[in-house]
Amino acid sequence: MRQKLFPVLLLALLACACNKEVDTTPELPFAVFPNPCRGQVNVFFPFNPSSPTVECSLLDRDGKVLINVPNLPAGGPLAFALEEEGIYYIEAKLDGATFKEEILNLE
Repeated sequence: MRQKLFPVLLLALLACACNKEVDTTPELPFAVFPNPCRGQVNVFFPFNPSSPTVECSLLDRDGKVLINVPNLPAGGPLAFALEEEGIYYIEAKLDGATFKEEILNLE
């Protein structure tokens, strides 16, 4: 009897252990390149019919908005000139969600 219960108990424990949620990071709906960069970074938003415009901002390392582009048409590139070496962020708002990507400027 004991030998027959062991496989059933083992399967029950495995089923519970395999039913865990996995933390996932949402995929960015835009591309940032090059990163790290040297004085200029490009942001590309693929065209999305459900969200034809995007709000895009360049932030400093403290989260202060340096440049804001409120109605950027999706489907094209955007270039930001970075004057100082350091960490910056690209923040994009589209489809009711906000996405942020860290950038390292080496120059």
